[in-house]
This record gives sequence, structure tokens and C-alpha cells, in this order.
Amino acid sequence: MREVNFGWLREAVRKEIRNAFEVQGYARPREVAQVVCALYRKGVSQMGERLVENAIAAMARRELKRYPAITEHAQLRVPGIPGALMAHLPPAISVPVSGVDEEALSEDSVIYKPLSRAALADIDAHLELLAAQISADTRRHSTLRELRDMAVAAGADASEPLLTALESLSEQENLS
Repeated sequence: MREVNFGWLREAVRKEIRNAFEVQGYARPREVAQVVCALYRKGVSQMGERLVENAIAAMARRELKRYPAITEHAQLRVPGIPGALMAHLPPAISVPVSGVDEEALSEDSVIYKPLSRAALADIDAHLELLAAQISADTRRHSTLRELRDMAVAAGADASEPLLTALESLSEQENLS
């Protein structure tokens, strides 16, 4: 299948997100999708096959993470592995395709492998992916926590937008 240009669709989604933020103050992914589909019906229908393929790929990713649990988890019963450890093992792991560097990594450059068939190198690659995800999540968590703490220090209440509270703090500092 020929490659499809999603640039116009991405811009349409961004436009609808901006609109939802301005009108409602929040956005829901499904509502954004519904509005974009209604406003750009012709373009979306032309891209339909690729969009369906992407949706099926997303469904396949979810199932790949779960499927081995149904079919192969029992095969992991190995003497010497405590049951408590077994209970927390994933049925499948994601492994980057060899030759793809971390910055170029995408959903299509990762394979899923049942844990019962994973080699030590596969486990190492999966652990590297998890470490990168954990590091990114930790940075986001820390940054959001700091932003929240700044807003609380500025006197924000639970219903006030964070940036409004921080803006008033900034104005107070400028007056000092």
C-alpha cells in the first residue's frame, strides 16, 4: 500500500484540540476524532483503509500484550521460579527491531515476543525500553509535581487553573 500523508489530518486534529480547549476548557480524544471526521469527511474516507489498518494495528498491540497470558502463561511454570514472581511477569515483552536506534523507535519498529520464547538479549532490550519509559515518566512526574507545588505556594485552590495561579505569582513578583 502506498504511504499516506497524515500531515493535513494531524493539523486538523490540532485545530480541533485548540477549539475544544477554547470552547470547553478540555478535550476528549473520541470527540476530537468525531468532529474531525465530520468536518473532513472526504479526506478521511480517502484515508479510510490506512486508518482502519492503524486501528487494527493498535488493537493487535493490545492483544499481543495479553494473548500469551491466555495461551502460554502456563508454559512458564518452571521449577525454581517462585509463584509470587510468576504472578508479576508479563506474558509478552516488547523488543526493538535490531538496527533501530532509540530516537527512531516507533510502534512499528517493536516486535512482541512471548516471555516463554524470549532470550536473554530480548530481556535486556525490553529492560532498556522500560528504563527509557520510566525515566521519561519520572521527569514528567517531577516537573508536574514542581509546577503543582509552585501553584500551591502561590495560593491556588483545587479548582483554579495552575497557570492562572502561577501568572498571579509572577505578577506579584514583578510588583516587588
